[in-house]
Amino acid sequence: MEVKKYLDEDDEPPDNHLTGIEDQVSQGAAFVLGNPVPVTKTELLDSIPPKPIVDRLVSQWFNSQDPAHRKTVLQRSTWEYKQFWRDPPSAPVMWLGLLSSILYVSAICAQRAVRDEHSSLSMSDMEIISKYRNLAASALVLGDFTKARPYTLECLIFYLEGEYMLSNDSQVKIWVLLGLIVRLALRMGYHRDSSHYSDISPFHGEMRRRVWHLIFQIEVLISFQLGLPSTIKKLQSDTLSPHNLMDHDFSIDSTELPTSRPVTDMTPVSYSIAKCRICHVFATATDFSQAVKLPIYLEIMSLDRRLQESYELVPSDLRIRPLDQSITDAPDLIMNRFNLELLYQKTRCVLHRSYLLEAHTDSRFAYSQRTCIQAAMDILRHHSTIYNACQVGGQLSPVKWYMASLTTHDFLLAAMIICLELNSNHNVDSEPIEDYPTQPAPAQTRDLI
Repeated sequence: MEVKKYLDEDDEPPDNHLTGIEDQVSQGAAFVLGNPVPVTKTELLDSIPPKPIVDRLVSQWFNSQDPAHRKTVLQRSTWEYKQFWRDPPSAPVMWLGLLSSILYVSAICAQRAVRDEHSSLSMSDMEIISKYRNLAASALVLGDFTKARPYTLECLIFYLEGEYMLSNDSQVKIWVLLGLIVRLALRMGYHRDSSHYSDISPFHGEMRRRVWHLIFQIEVLISFQLGLPSTIKKLQSDTLSPHNLMDHDFSIDSTELPTSRPVTDMTPVSYSIAKCRICHVFATATDFSQAVKLPIYLEIMSLDRRLQESYELVPSDLRIRPLDQSITDAPDLIMNRFNLELLYQKTRCVLHRSYLLEAHTDSRFAYSQRTCIQAAMDILRHHSTIYNACQVGGQLSPVKWYMASLTTHDFLLAAMIICLELNSNHNVDSEPIEDYPTQPAPAQTRDLI
C-alpha cells in the first residue's frame, strides 16, 4: 500500500551526487524544476544564509499579508525550526528544501514590498531570489522528490507559489509542475481521508486534509484558466474538509481532534474552507462546460442550488461589503472577500454561459441568461473597485500585486460574456424574451467594459 510505504520511507539519501539508474530517472524528472545543479547535503547546508537573515525571512513569511498564503498547511508550534539551528546536519534533505522554498517566497514578497509601484525587480533582487529558488530545486532533486518523502508536497507547493508569483501569466510549465504535485499526492494517499489509516495521527491527518484541499483548489483554478480539464476528480476522493480550528486547538500530541468550531468563528483556515466549498461546485461547473455533450438542464439548476447553498455558508466576516465599511480591515482580509465573491460569480458565469444565446430563442433558459449577465456585470464592477483601491494610498495598495493572471482572467471572462450579449442584441434574427424584463440595456453594459 502506497500510504504505508510513504510512512515507512524516511531514509535519507546518501550525502553524495546522484548516481545509478534510479537517480538518473530522478534527474530526468528535474526538468520541471529548471534542471538545478546537483549538490550534496553538505553543499546545501553551506548555502543556507546566516541565522539572522533566515530568521527575518521566515518571520516575514509567517506574518505576510498575502491573500494567497499557504501557511495554513504548516503549524509554527510543530515546525522543527529551532531544532534545525541546534543541529543543522540532522535535518532531512527535504526539510532543507521546505526551508529554502519558504525563503524563496519570502524574498519575493520582501522585494515587492519595498520596490516602487512601476519598477521591476532589479538584478540584485533577482540574484537573491534565484539563489533561494535554486536551493529549493536542488534540495528537491537531492532528496529525490519522486520518493514522496515527508515535507515533499509542502516544499513543492511553496516552490510552485514562488514560480507563480514571478510569472506574469499562468504558464504551462506551472501547470505541468502542478500535475506532478497532484500525482505525488495521489501516490501518498492524500485523496483518501486519513481516518481510513490507523497509522496516521489525528494531527497529521488534519494537516493532510489541509494540503489536499489546497492542491485541489490550485489545480482546478489553473486548469480552467488554461482551458484544460482538471486532473482531480471528486468521485475519486473522500478526503474530508479541514476542521474549522485554531492552531492552538490541537497539536502533534492530540489523541483526537476537537469538535470543529462553528462556521461563524473565524480561524486561520476559514477562508480556505469557504473557498474550497465553492471550488467544488466550480469544478463540477467546469466539467459541465467542457463536456462533449451538455448535461440536462435539471442538472444545471441543481448545481446552481448547490452553489447558492455553498455561498450562504461563507462566514459574515468573509462576505463582500463596500470598501467604506472596511476602513479598519486588513488589506489581505478585504482581498480574500473579493476572491470568494469573484469565484462565486465566476462559477455562475461558467455554469450558465452555455445557455446565454439559446435564451434569446427559448424562454426556458431565461434564468441562465439573466444569471450569467448579472454575474458578469458584478465581476466588472468589482474590477473597477479593486483597480481604484489598488492605486497608491488605496486600501488594497499593499496587495496590489495579487491582481495576477488568475484574477485578470475572471475579468476577461466577464467582459467576453457582456460583449457576446451586446453582439447578440444587434442580431436582427434575435427576438426579445417577453418574461425577461430585467435584461441590462446595451448602454449600461458598454459602460462596464
